[in-house]
Amino acid sequence: MIRSLSVSLVFLLGLAVAACSPRGYVSMGSESAALAAGGSLQTIFVATDRVFDQSAEIYGNDRIEDAGFARFTVSIPPERAAGSIEWPRGQPDFQTEFVTVEAAKLPEPNFFRALDAQLAQLPRGEREIVLFIHGFNTNYPEAFYRQAQMMHDFGVRGVGVTYAWASAGSAFGYVHDRDSVLYARDSLSQLIEQLQRTRAEEILIVAHSMGGLLTVETLRTLALRGNGGSWGKLGAVILISPDIAVDVFRTQARDIGTLPQPFVIFTSNQDRALALSAGLSGQRDRLGSLPSVDPIDEFEVTLINLTEIEGGDPLRHMTAVTSPASIAILNQINDFSRTMAAEQIDRRGLLPGTVLSIRNATEVIIDPLQP
Repeated sequence: MIRSLSVSLVFLLGLAVAACSPRGYVSMGSESAALAAGGSLQTIFVATDRVFDQSAEIYGNDRIEDAGFARFTVSIPPERAAGSIEWPRGQPDFQTEFVTVEAAKLPEPNFFRALDAQLAQLPRGEREIVLFIHGFNTNYPEAFYRQAQMMHDFGVRGVGVTYAWASAGSAFGYVHDRDSVLYARDSLSQLIEQLQRTRAEEILIVAHSMGGLLTVETLRTLALRGNGGSWGKLGAVILISPDIAVDVFRTQARDIGTLPQPFVIFTSNQDRALALSAGLSGQRDRLGSLPSVDPIDEFEVTLINLTEIEGGDPLRHMTAVTSPASIAILNQINDFSRTMAAEQIDRRGLLPGTVLSIRNATEVIIDPLQP
């Protein structure tokens, strides 16, 4: 009992330290000022199961059954390190801070019409939707600002869609967030089905942390309904530091059957947030901190181990998208999702490090010092 309480306390204190940094919020500015300052504009469509707060004119942290839809255009400043997000405090500085230049709450039909219109502006062969599912302790603006940062830093030309499930946005809301993940499965599965009917040629899913649990649970839901198998337009699934117990993932993947391909898992056993999560849950192994692919080698997955990568967020929980070193390495791959899917490719030299093939799985141990 004493050990359980102490582990929980360490977990909460650790996440509270991480939460001391400024929280995200929508700070509005003009598009002309953003462009004059050299800002890059990134439009993100957002679907959510959060309650709309009329007083704040933004979606909050509580759950609701009816989906909400919005569109935001974010100015990304020219003076920043790759992977970083700077929140305005007071008058926004377009040179160094992320600023929203357009915000629109949309009825559902208008949301999908606008999404199709933006897809139609892309050349054929590039009409891809990147669906981002955020992780634990994330408020509404932080979700779509993070996707804007990722789309910009990785030079993604597709259309960004964020699914903003109802995280409490608190370091002390772990149980609330786990419940919200379970609550959101049907809503996210419905969104994926709706995205299948758009003009998109392909849908790429990128999920972080507890969003990985939501993603795999949703794929399981779709598979059990008979919507899995070929998966339609759904292509790559990328899980970044997924907060899923390894034995739970194995049962989910067996229920799913044929996983979407490629199915990529970014891990690091230096991930402090997942170490704390393991202590709180009493389960040592988390999918996002696996030291090797052995426990899941029965599945067709690619595990990319980023343990040796430095930089990024203090908890090393988003290394893949916040570390300048990681971003530089991954940007060497022109078309990550299709490259990782090619079974015939000789993966030696694709990424700096060691490549191992174990049963059905592939493991890539990144070594940034290896030429």
